[in-house]
Amino acid sequence: MIGYLRDYANAITAVAYVFAILGLFLALNGKIELGIAAMLWSWFLDH
Repeated sequence: MIGYLRDYANAITAVAYVFAILGLFLALNGKIELGIAAMLWSWFLDH
């Protein structure tokens, strides 16, 4: 897994996945604005 992250594009995609999971977690726990912001960062990183 760590070798997979040595590639710059794969590392950015992994960070985008973390932001997506964080966005879902925040939205489900009532922090809709922060969840939307995290999801937008996820979209921006992987676009």
